[in-house]
Order: sequence, then C-alpha cells, then structure tokens
Amino acid sequence: MKRSWFAAACGLALVAAMAQGGIFVTHEELWNTAGNADGWKIKDIFGGAANGTASVPNFGNPAASYLTAMPGINPAAATDRIFADGTGASAAFGGGANYNADGSTFVSFDFRGNYVPSSLQIYFIGANNPSLTWYYNIGLSGMSANTWIGISAPLVQDAWTYVGGGTVDFDAALDGVSEFGFQITYLAGASYPNQEYYFDNVRRGYAVPEPGTYAALGFALSSMGLTFRRRLNAMAEKLKAMLKA
Repeated sequence: MKRSWFAAACGLALVAAMAQGGIFVTHEELWNTAGNADGWKIKDIFGGAANGTASVPNFGNPAASYLTAMPGINPAAATDRIFADGTGASAAFGGGANYNADGSTFVSFDFRGNYVPSSLQIYFIGANNPSLTWYYNIGLSGMSANTWIGISAPLVQDAWTYVGGGTVDFDAALDGVSEFGFQITYLAGASYPNQEYYFDNVRRGYAVPEPGTYAALGFALSSMGLTFRRRLNAMAEKLKAMLKA
C-alpha cells in the first residue's frame, strides 16, 4: 500500500505543480505619452485640494513611462488619492466601469518610490453605494526604495476592508466602479525631501487554468487509477491463492 500512496502523492504533486493559471489582461494603463495622465487625477483623502502633485514626466528611460506623485519638499503626513476619473484611458477603471462584465478577478500595478511611503492602498467606490469605500492594504515590509515592485489584488471581498455605511455588497460595487485608484500617505518632515512615487502598468483582468493543466490533471489521475487498479488486482490474486490453499 505504501507504493500506492506514494504514487497518489506524486500524482497530486504533479497536478499542483502544473495547475498554474493563464493571466489575461483585459485593460491596461501604460502612460506612454509625456504630460498626458489620461484622465487620472489627484486629490486629498477628503476630496479637497491635493497635498502633492501627480503628472506624467517628460523624462525617463523610456520617457514618460509612469505616473509620478510628489508631495513637495517638506510634506506633512498627509494622504492623497491618485484616481481614475472615468475619462480618456482611465474609463476602464473608473467613471462607472463594470469589472464584472469581462469577468475581472484581479487588479494590479507596478510601484516604485525613492522612499517607502508611510502607507499605500488600492481603493475603489461603487456606484451602488457612494458612501462606502473599499480598501486593499498593501504590506510595505518587503518594499525597498528605488526598486520596482509588482502588486496584485484579488477581486474577492475577503481580501478587502471597507469604511462607510449603508449597503455592503462587493459584487454590486464592481458592477459600476465610480472611482478607482491608489491612496498614499507620505512620510512627514524635512528628513524626507523631494519624495517621488511612481505608478505604472495599471491592469485588470482574469486568470484561467492553462490548457496544459487539464492534460496534466487527466494524466495524473489516470496514472493514479492504473496504480491503484494494479495493486487491487495483485491483492485479488493473493486472495485467490489463499482460498485455494
């Protein structure tokens, strides 16, 4: 029986190893044109004037490849929101964008800063309840200054927290996302001058198993079945021999 269980374990390990999903990006913001934020804007957390500025720079290699948020020389520990207002290329992310229509299961983006910010979240507001904001908190422990990092958030309610009252319906909120963006809290004081935070490759899409996954699953299960069947046949032959004796 040990061999049978070993074969089963190997088969399941094979399935697990091969069961990697294919990633399909349905919408992406690349900020390819210098000076054009494509409908992305900045404001403070309360909806007023922003503490910093957000722009697509005229420098870089390649030029204008990211959106930059800068709080100023001696910032307060203030929080800004860089968000899609639903115009231009940002229409796929805010202004009533329907994330369920194309089966989106994740949102992601690339991030870099010359400092690690005090806090960073992805957030969105659904048209079904404008008084409630959903947040995905991003851990900063593995983040380093001047290093790009890819961040992805699954579109499942358990991964998000919310602030506000009224109807709490995550799926309904995704039917019409009125506002989507990033909430960043700057480091405070003269010890952190000229902070710059970069956002790029904002995406949403879905993941499905690759075709090879199904083939691997079928092969593994059939192999496991053959192993068990051989073992059972051997046991049956031994039982017959015992009965004859």
